[in-house]
Amino acid sequence: MQPASLPKPPFLTTESGRLVLGAAIGLSVGAYISVAMQLPLRWTVSVVIGLLFPFLAVLSGGVKRFFTAILIVAIPFALSQKMLIYPLEGFHISNGIGFGHLDFTLIVLYALWAIRMVAFPEERKRLRLFSGFNRTVCFYVAVSFLCVLPAQDRMLSIFELVKLFKAMLIFLWVSNNLRTMKEHRAFVLFILMGANLQAIIVILQAFGLFPVAIEGITLKEISVEAYFHGRLYTRPGGILQHSNLLSLYLGMSLPFAFSLLHRPDEDRWFRRYCWFVLLTGVFALVLCFSRAGWFNMAISTTTILFLCYRRIESREQVTRTVFVLAIALGAILIYLWTPIMDRVFGSNPDMLTQRWGMNRDALRMWLDHPFLGAGLNNFCRMLPDYVEEGIFLPVHNTYVLHLAEMGLIGFIAYLLLIFSFLRRTLRLTHVRDGFRSAIAIAMVGSMLGTLEDGFFSFGWKWWVTFYLFWAVAGWMVALERFRDEEDEENSN
Repeated sequence: MQPASLPKPPFLTTESGRLVLGAAIGLSVGAYISVAMQLPLRWTVSVVIGLLFPFLAVLSGGVKRFFTAILIVAIPFALSQKMLIYPLEGFHISNGIGFGHLDFTLIVLYALWAIRMVAFPEERKRLRLFSGFNRTVCFYVAVSFLCVLPAQDRMLSIFELVKLFKAMLIFLWVSNNLRTMKEHRAFVLFILMGANLQAIIVILQAFGLFPVAIEGITLKEISVEAYFHGRLYTRPGGILQHSNLLSLYLGMSLPFAFSLLHRPDEDRWFRRYCWFVLLTGVFALVLCFSRAGWFNMAISTTTILFLCYRRIESREQVTRTVFVLAIALGAILIYLWTPIMDRVFGSNPDMLTQRWGMNRDALRMWLDHPFLGAGLNNFCRMLPDYVEEGIFLPVHNTYVLHLAEMGLIGFIAYLLLIFSFLRRTLRLTHVRDGFRSAIAIAMVGSMLGTLEDGFFSFGWKWWVTFYLFWAVAGWMVALERFRDEEDEENSN
C-alpha cells in the first residue's frame, strides 16, 4: 500500500508563485506610475524595470541573485546613457558621465556587500585587492591614470577614467561575491540570457517585426546600412544599435553556451536552452553582416572544440555537436547564400583602404608620442593633426589605438592583462569539475575571438563590451578562488 501523497502547498507560497506575485505587483505599480506621470518611453521602461526587480528579488528571497541578473543581462542598455558629441572636423563620440540602471545596481550590490562585511568580520578577510590577477589589473589601471598626463583634453580622459572606475567596481564585486556553485551557474545563465535577448531582437529587426531604433533607448539617429554588390542591406544591431558592436558582444557571450553543450552530465533542459541561445545567436551574427564577428565565432568555436575533445568523457558529445551545428549552419547558408556572398566578395574595397589609412595615421600619432601616447581617450582630439589617408573615426584596431592613446607603456599593460587572463583560464581548464572546466574553456575561446576582433574594430573602447570583459575577468578570479579553497579543504 503506497502512502498518501502530501497535499501541494499553495502556489503563492512556492518560489514560482512568489515570482509571479512579484512580477504582477512590480509591473502594475510601475505601469501606474508611468501612466500617471506621463513619462517618456525611456523613463517608463526604467520605472517599470526598477520596480519590477526589487519586488521579484524580495519575494523570491534572492536579492543578490536578482540584482546580479540586472547587472549582467542589462549591460547592453548602458549604451543609452549620456554621451558627448565632440565638435571636431567630422564627428567623435566619447563616453559621457551619466547615471543609469548599471550605477543603481552597483550601489545596491555594494550596499549588500558592505552590510555582510559589517555583520560578519570573516567577510573582510576574503577581500583580496593585490594578489594574483589583481596585480596585473592594478598595473593597467595605474598606467591608464598615467596616460592622462599628456592629454590635451583632460575632460575626455576623465570620461574614460569614469568608465574604468565602473568597470573596476564590476570586477571587484564579481570576483569577491561569486562563491557557491549555485551562484556560478546562475551567473552563466545571466550571460546567456543577455546574449539571447539581443539575438532575438536582431532577428525581429531583420524581419521588420521590431523597430531598428527606439527613441530614448537606442541611438535613433544611427541606422547602419551598407551596399554590398550593388544591393542595399540593413545591418540590425539589437539594443546595441551598431552591428559591429553587437557582433563582439555576441562573440564574447555565445562561447559559454557552446562550451556547456559538451558536458554529457549537464541538465537536459539547460542544454536545450544553450542550443537555443547558440542557434539564435549565430543566426543574428549572420544577419548583422559583421565579417569580424564571423571570424570571431569561428576562432572561438574551433578553440572550444579542440579543448573539449581533449576530455575523453566529452568526445562523443563533441561529435554530436559538430554534426548538429553543421546541419544548422548549412541551413543558414542556403537561406542567406546571396547576402553572405555579397558581403564577403561584394563589399566596397574603399572600406579596407580607409582602414589601412586609419592605421597609418594612428601609427604616426604614436611615433610622435612613443611612451605615454597622445593621452587617454584623446585619439580623435588629436586626429585632425594626423589624418592623411584615413577618415575622422577612431582607428579600427584596438592594438594600434592603445599605442596611439597610451603609448608603448599602455600597449604593454594591455597585452599583459590579456595574456595573464589567458594563462589563468587555460590553467582552469584542467580542473576536475566539468562545469568549471567548461566555463574556463569558454573564456579561452571568447578571449581568442576577442583578440581577433581587435584587429578590425575598437570594440574594447565601447563601454558595453568593456563592462562585459571585466565581469568575465572577475568571474575568472572567483573560479580561481573556488579552486584554491577546494584544494585547501582537500589538503586538510
